[in-house]
Amino acid sequence: MRMSPSKGPYLDKPPMLPAGPGVVIARRFPMLAPGVRSWAVRTWMPSQSDAESIMVLSETRAGTTVITLRPHLSADWRQVKRFMALIAAVVFVVAAAWSAAGIWLALPFAGLEVGLVCFLMHRVCFRLSYLYQRITIEPERVLIEQGVRGPPRRRWELSRPDAHLHVILPARSVDLPRLILRDDESGLEVGAFLHAEGREQARRALRGAGLMETSDRWWETAGP
Repeated sequence: MRMSPSKGPYLDKPPMLPAGPGVVIARRFPMLAPGVRSWAVRTWMPSQSDAESIMVLSETRAGTTVITLRPHLSADWRQVKRFMALIAAVVFVVAAAWSAAGIWLALPFAGLEVGLVCFLMHRVCFRLSYLYQRITIEPERVLIEQGVRGPPRRRWELSRPDAHLHVILPARSVDLPRLILRDDESGLEVGAFLHAEGREQARRALRGAGLMETSDRWWETAGP
Protein backbone atom coordinates (compact mmCIF):
# COMPACT_ATOMS: atom_id res chain seq x y z
CA MET A 1 0.00 0.00 0.00
CA ARG A 2 1.18 3.55 -0.78
CA MET A 3 0.09 6.79 0.83
CA SER A 4 -0.63 10.06 -0.96
CA PRO A 5 -1.13 13.34 0.95
CA SER A 6 -3.92 14.45 -1.38
CA LYS A 7 -5.57 11.30 -2.63
CA GLY A 8 -5.45 8.98 0.38
CA PRO A 9 -4.37 5.30 0.47
CA TYR A 10 -3.42 3.52 -2.74
CA LEU A 11 -3.13 -0.19 -3.41
CA ASP A 12 -0.83 -1.99 -5.86
CA LYS A 13 -3.81 -4.06 -7.06
CA PRO A 14 -7.56 -3.53 -6.86
CA PRO A 15 -9.28 -4.90 -3.75
CA MET A 16 -11.87 -7.59 -4.33
CA LEU A 17 -14.89 -5.58 -3.21
CA PRO A 18 -18.28 -5.38 -4.92
CA ALA A 19 -19.41 -1.97 -6.14
CA GLY A 20 -22.67 -0.90 -4.58
CA PRO A 21 -24.38 1.75 -2.49
CA GLY A 22 -22.51 2.56 0.66
CA VAL A 23 -19.64 0.15 0.02
CA VAL A 24 -16.01 0.75 -0.81
CA ILE A 25 -15.07 0.65 -4.48
CA ALA A 26 -11.74 0.95 -6.27
CA ARG A 27 -10.78 3.44 -8.94
CA ARG A 28 -7.64 3.17 -11.08
CA PHE A 29 -5.16 6.04 -11.52
CA PRO A 30 -2.55 4.80 -14.03
CA MET A 31 -0.59 8.09 -14.35
CA LEU A 32 0.35 8.66 -10.70
CA ALA A 33 3.94 7.52 -11.25
CA PRO A 34 5.87 5.94 -14.15
CA GLY A 35 5.50 2.19 -14.13
CA VAL A 36 3.22 2.17 -11.08
CA ARG A 37 -0.40 1.01 -11.25
CA SER A 38 -2.22 2.41 -8.26
CA TRP A 39 -5.81 2.21 -7.10
CA ALA A 40 -7.63 4.74 -4.94
CA VAL A 41 -10.20 3.49 -2.45
CA ARG A 42 -13.32 5.56 -1.86
CA THR A 43 -16.92 5.16 -0.77
CA TRP A 44 -19.76 5.63 -3.28
CA MET A 45 -23.32 6.61 -2.42
CA PRO A 46 -25.86 6.79 -5.28
CA SER A 47 -27.73 9.98 -6.07
CA GLN A 48 -31.52 9.99 -6.29
CA SER A 49 -31.46 9.59 -10.09
CA ASP A 50 -28.87 6.80 -9.87
CA ALA A 51 -30.92 4.99 -7.22
CA GLU A 52 -34.01 5.10 -9.43
CA SER A 53 -32.11 3.38 -12.26
CA ILE A 54 -30.77 0.52 -10.11
CA MET A 55 -32.86 -2.66 -10.28
CA VAL A 56 -31.86 -4.00 -6.85
CA LEU A 57 -30.74 -1.53 -4.20
CA SER A 58 -29.85 -2.88 -0.75
CA GLU A 59 -29.10 -0.77 2.33
CA THR A 60 -28.45 -1.94 5.89
CA ARG A 61 -28.65 0.32 8.92
CA ALA A 62 -28.90 -0.54 12.61
CA GLY A 63 -29.76 -4.18 11.97
CA THR A 64 -32.50 -3.38 9.42
CA THR A 65 -32.04 -4.13 5.72
CA VAL A 66 -34.09 -2.31 3.09
CA ILE A 67 -34.11 -3.84 -0.41
CA THR A 68 -35.74 -1.79 -3.19
CA LEU A 69 -36.67 -3.48 -6.47
CA ARG A 70 -37.32 -1.54 -9.67
CA PRO A 71 -37.94 -2.77 -13.23
CA HIS A 72 -35.22 -2.49 -15.86
CA LEU A 73 -36.14 0.12 -18.49
CA SER A 74 -34.62 0.90 -21.86
CA ALA A 75 -36.11 4.41 -21.59
CA ASP A 76 -37.34 6.33 -18.55
CA TRP A 77 -40.43 8.56 -18.46
CA ARG A 78 -38.54 11.72 -19.43
CA GLN A 79 -37.18 10.03 -22.54
CA VAL A 80 -40.63 8.66 -23.37
CA LYS A 81 -42.09 12.19 -23.19
CA ARG A 82 -39.48 13.44 -25.66
CA PHE A 83 -40.34 10.57 -27.98
CA MET A 84 -44.06 11.40 -27.78
CA ALA A 85 -43.32 15.07 -28.53
CA LEU A 86 -41.35 14.04 -31.61
CA ILE A 87 -44.21 11.82 -32.84
CA ALA A 88 -46.74 14.60 -32.26
CA ALA A 89 -44.61 17.13 -34.15
CA VAL A 90 -44.21 14.85 -37.18
CA VAL A 91 -47.89 13.87 -37.26
CA PHE A 92 -49.15 17.45 -37.00
CA VAL A 93 -46.74 18.71 -39.67
CA VAL A 94 -48.03 16.06 -42.08
CA ALA A 95 -51.65 16.78 -41.08
CA ALA A 96 -51.12 20.53 -41.60
CA ALA A 97 -49.76 19.89 -45.08
CA TRP A 98 -52.82 17.80 -45.99
CA SER A 99 -55.10 20.48 -44.54
CA ALA A 100 -53.38 23.12 -46.65
CA ALA A 101 -54.12 20.95 -49.66
CA GLY A 102 -57.80 21.00 -48.76
CA ILE A 103 -58.14 17.76 -46.78
CA TRP A 104 -59.01 19.41 -43.44
CA LEU A 105 -60.20 16.14 -41.87
CA ALA A 106 -56.53 15.19 -41.47
CA LEU A 107 -56.16 17.53 -38.46
CA PRO A 108 -58.82 16.02 -36.14
CA PHE A 109 -57.72 12.49 -37.00
CA ALA A 110 -54.10 13.46 -36.31
CA GLY A 111 -55.15 14.81 -32.92
CA LEU A 112 -57.04 11.62 -32.16
CA GLU A 113 -54.06 9.48 -33.17
CA VAL A 114 -51.56 11.46 -31.09
CA GLY A 115 -53.89 11.51 -28.08
CA LEU A 116 -54.40 7.75 -28.21
CA VAL A 117 -50.65 7.07 -28.49
CA CYS A 118 -49.86 9.41 -25.59
CA PHE A 119 -52.58 7.84 -23.44
CA LEU A 120 -51.29 4.31 -24.02
CA MET A 121 -47.66 5.33 -23.47
CA HIS A 122 -48.62 7.01 -20.20
CA ARG A 123 -50.60 3.99 -19.02
CA VAL A 124 -47.67 1.65 -19.63
CA CYS A 125 -44.43 3.62 -19.38
CA PHE A 126 -45.26 5.99 -16.52
CA ARG A 127 -46.17 3.12 -14.19
CA LEU A 128 -43.10 1.08 -15.13
CA SER A 129 -40.81 4.11 -14.74
CA TYR A 130 -41.80 4.67 -11.11
CA LEU A 131 -42.98 1.22 -9.98
CA TYR A 132 -41.13 -0.13 -6.96
CA GLN A 133 -41.23 -2.83 -4.30
CA ARG A 134 -39.57 -2.10 -0.99
CA ILE A 135 -38.72 -5.01 1.31
CA THR A 136 -37.79 -4.06 4.86
CA ILE A 137 -36.23 -6.91 6.83
CA GLU A 138 -36.28 -6.31 10.57
CA PRO A 139 -35.44 -8.69 13.41
CA GLU A 140 -39.14 -9.27 14.20
CA ARG A 141 -40.86 -8.94 10.81
CA VAL A 142 -40.54 -8.54 7.04
CA LEU A 143 -42.50 -5.60 5.59
CA ILE A 144 -43.24 -5.55 1.84
CA GLU A 145 -44.47 -2.30 0.28
CA GLN A 146 -45.42 -1.57 -3.32
CA GLY A 147 -46.17 1.73 -4.98
CA VAL A 148 -45.75 4.01 -7.97
CA ARG A 149 -43.82 7.24 -7.40
CA GLY A 150 -44.76 8.21 -3.90
CA PRO A 151 -46.09 6.57 -0.77
CA PRO A 152 -46.70 2.82 -1.03
CA ARG A 153 -50.19 1.84 -2.07
CA ARG A 154 -50.12 -1.71 -0.72
CA ARG A 155 -48.43 -3.33 2.27
CA TRP A 156 -47.90 -6.89 3.44
CA GLU A 157 -46.28 -8.09 6.65
CA LEU A 158 -44.65 -11.44 7.39
CA SER A 159 -43.53 -12.57 10.82
CA ARG A 160 -40.05 -13.74 11.65
CA PRO A 161 -38.36 -16.13 12.13
CA ASP A 162 -40.92 -17.99 9.98
CA ALA A 163 -40.47 -15.60 7.04
CA HIS A 164 -38.22 -17.04 4.34
CA LEU A 165 -37.52 -16.91 0.61
CA HIS A 166 -39.05 -19.69 -1.48
CA VAL A 167 -37.69 -20.07 -5.01
CA ILE A 168 -39.71 -21.79 -7.72
CA LEU A 169 -37.20 -22.86 -10.34
CA PRO A 170 -38.18 -22.66 -14.02
CA ALA A 171 -39.44 -25.83 -15.65
CA ARG A 172 -38.21 -24.72 -19.08
CA SER A 173 -35.18 -22.78 -20.23
CA VAL A 174 -37.34 -19.89 -21.45
CA ASP A 175 -39.04 -19.47 -18.06
CA LEU A 176 -37.79 -17.34 -15.17
CA PRO A 177 -37.44 -18.31 -11.52
CA ARG A 178 -40.11 -16.97 -9.19
CA LEU A 179 -39.21 -15.41 -5.83
CA ILE A 180 -41.82 -15.77 -3.11
CA LEU A 181 -41.58 -14.40 0.42
CA ARG A 182 -43.70 -16.41 2.80
CA ASP A 183 -44.27 -17.36 6.39
CA ASP A 184 -46.53 -20.00 7.95
CA GLU A 185 -49.70 -18.06 7.08
CA SER A 186 -49.22 -16.31 3.73
CA GLY A 187 -46.87 -15.66 0.83
CA LEU A 188 -46.23 -13.01 -1.81
CA GLU A 189 -44.25 -13.06 -5.05
CA VAL A 190 -41.69 -10.26 -5.33
CA GLY A 191 -39.69 -9.01 -8.29
CA ALA A 192 -42.13 -10.29 -10.91
CA PHE A 193 -41.18 -7.33 -13.14
CA LEU A 194 -37.44 -8.16 -13.04
CA HIS A 195 -35.57 -10.03 -15.75
CA ALA A 196 -33.35 -13.05 -15.04
CA GLU A 197 -30.29 -11.08 -13.91
CA GLY A 198 -32.37 -8.80 -11.69
CA ARG A 199 -34.10 -11.75 -10.03
CA GLU A 200 -30.75 -13.35 -9.28
CA GLN A 201 -29.53 -10.08 -7.75
CA ALA A 202 -32.69 -9.87 -5.63
CA ARG A 203 -32.24 -13.50 -4.59
CA ARG A 204 -28.69 -12.84 -3.39
CA ALA A 205 -29.73 -9.65 -1.61
CA LEU A 206 -32.53 -11.42 0.28
CA ARG A 207 -30.21 -14.24 1.30
CA GLY A 208 -27.59 -11.71 2.35
CA ALA A 209 -30.16 -10.00 4.57
CA GLY A 210 -30.50 -13.20 6.61
CA LEU A 211 -33.55 -14.86 5.08
CA MET A 212 -33.43 -18.61 4.71
CA GLU A 213 -34.01 -19.94 1.19
CA THR A 214 -36.09 -22.96 0.23
CA SER A 215 -36.91 -24.33 -3.20
CA ASP A 216 -39.46 -26.53 -4.89
CA ARG A 217 -36.50 -28.55 -6.25
CA TRP A 218 -34.13 -28.31 -3.32
CA TRP A 219 -31.85 -31.05 -4.60
CA GLU A 220 -30.82 -28.83 -7.52
CA THR A 221 -29.81 -25.90 -5.31
CA ALA A 222 -28.36 -27.73 -2.31
CA GLY A 223 -24.66 -27.12 -1.76
CA PRO A 224 -22.06 -29.84 -1.19
